[in-house]
Amino acid sequence: MLQLQRLVAQTEGNAKLSRQQQQGSQVHHATARQSSSSAPAAALPGTFEEQQPKAAAADVQQQQQLLQQQILLRQLLQQQQVRQRRLQLQLRSEPAVLTSLVKRCHSWQHLQHLFNTYTQHFNAVHVSAALTHLAQIQGPISPLELDQQPNGLKQLMRELTSAAAACIPDYGARQLANTIWAISKLGCGSKVPRRLRNGYLTAFMQKLPGAAPQHISNVALAVGNMGWGTSTVWQQNLLQVRHLQLLVWADCNVKGEYCNEAYGC
Repeated sequence: MLQLQRLVAQTEGNAKLSRQQQQGSQVHHATARQSSSSAPAAALPGTFEEQQPKAAAADVQQQQQLLQQQILLRQLLQQQQVRQRRLQLQLRSEPAVLTSLVKRCHSWQHLQHLFNTYTQHFNAVHVSAALTHLAQIQGPISPLELDQQPNGLKQLMRELTSAAAACIPDYGARQLANTIWAISKLGCGSKVPRRLRNGYLTAFMQKLPGAAPQHISNVALAVGNMGWGTSTVWQQNLLQVRHLQLLVWADCNVKGEYCNEAYGC
């Protein structure tokens, strides 16, 4: 939209310049007529009378073209503004639309533009999805390679990890597991303050009874890779819940019954 606005402004400037040139051309033509009337009639008979209509027609045609371009650009800008307003309303009423847009981002630049444009519409689910998708786009980043990443990417990482930290109270087990996994994949684990690490681990332990086996495995692997120090109690609770899930899963298989996904079925 900004490019269209600049293009409209540039076209208006060109139209103004064209009008000024046309006025200057008219003054020049008037001066030429005065000079021609005082010059000998036999110099170049009919030359000025033949050139004047052609020059005026060319100026008029150029001005019309600039005016048409200006009208077209204004129409495109208005259409884009209408689409933008419709999308804003849709994002407010249908949060799943923003989740879909996050998952469709094909580069970190695209994701950064989406986040910066619609930050006010991002809730806890969107932030977790954005950070997870960023880790999927960029692939594993070693902590040693983190400082070598583009400044824009590092800025996006800081913004998303900061937003994720603010969303911890609103996260479910899935969002917590995905966020911790993404932080590990992006090589940001060492950048997370100890207080915030404890916040993630405590929150996940509170959501542990409803966590799926994959979430538990992802968190255990990510925490180990990042070197986050965990207490023995935290580790034991993690193993106990996973052991309970396996027992329930095995019991359901023996009985041929359906059990909840959280227990590995």
